[in-house]
Amino acid sequence: MGWRFHLLLKPLLAGILFGLFITVWIFTIYRSFFKSLVLSLSIGLLFGLSLLFANLTHIKIIERKHGKSPGLLKSNQTKDLELSIPYDKAFELCISSVKSLKKVKIKELNRHLGKIVAIKPSKIPLDWVYNRDIITIELRRIDDSRTSVRISSKPFPDPPSEYYIDYGSNLENVEKISEYLTKNARNS
Repeated sequence: MGWRFHLLLKPLLAGILFGLFITVWIFTIYRSFFKSLVLSLSIGLLFGLSLLFANLTHIKIIERKHGKSPGLLKSNQTKDLELSIPYDKAFELCISSVKSLKKVKIKELNRHLGKIVAIKPSKIPLDWVYNRDIITIELRRIDDSRTSVRISSKPFPDPPSEYYIDYGSNLENVEKISEYLTKNARNS
């Protein structure tokens, strides 16, 4: 099943399941199984439709900003760049690009391995489990004047589904860092 199923039909199914679970609670109020089932399924359907509306809004925002590619809707984002600057200069530029993001904390800096790991609070409201994004930058020396850079960002800890909705948080992290690097590498 494709990404559309995960982003569009799962919220409706989750809402209906939610409605089935609250049937027991509503049954204690109405003492009629049929009334409580109809009411709880209606509530569940409204809940599912609100999740569906949130997902559709998320899809439209991402498509308007970045185009219509299902890969852009995934929460794990990666981008490869080649910078026309020496390795040491590229490493320093990568550190400053990560620091340019708001509320970021650098957890690992390893110049020898060419690795920078940072954690940034996610912009997803009311998500207590996956409330951080982990940003990893890996550098590799191509020659004396060129450096390869791989930028990746994903929810931390790993979500159970590859279609976890992060509302563009990780895509935004990767795009901001890559824009910063390409802009400042040209100026160097």
